[in-house]
Amino acid sequence: MGLFDKVKSSLAGLRPDYDAVLREQLGEEQHLAHVAVLPSATETDRSGDRPKDLTELAQGAAHRLTDKVVKDRHIGGAEGSIAQSLPRSEDPVMLALAQGSVTVWKFGIGAKSTSPDLIARVPRDEVVSIADTGKRGARGHVRFTFTDESFFDYQTLTAPSPEFWAAAEAFGAA
Repeated sequence: MGLFDKVKSSLAGLRPDYDAVLREQLGEEQHLAHVAVLPSATETDRSGDRPKDLTELAQGAAHRLTDKVVKDRHIGGAEGSIAQSLPRSEDPVMLALAQGSVTVWKFGIGAKSTSPDLIARVPRDEVVSIADTGKRGARGHVRFTFTDESFFDYQTLTAPSPEFWAAAEAFGAA
């Protein structure tokens, strides 16, 4: 085993059994399925950097315009809507479908925590549908549509399981 292999194996570590951890975290609420995701429109903090010259000022304006276009394509709804209230951090999160809700969990650095932080919960009765948008890049996109007519897209980091899609279909039928 070379030096690179040793470093790689020490950094890889073991990830928790996400099913077991989510079942424990959800308690009485039955865990149905989960998938690792990123918000399709993330919120980048660019407040700390002041432009030093005209080029940086123009680049900042271009970044803000790009952020707005991407946000409008992947997050819809009025200010204060369900979709507008969901977190848009650039960090990967775990999206879990449960019997009575959709939850979003942060499993920490490297997704290795056995006690994840709950960062969002949407009751099942506020979810109208969960659908594959059909848009493909490196990853797929899953769109959540809510009762207030807002929507929120997530990029999947892995292909959602058949169990995920079966649970998603059941959400729309409820």
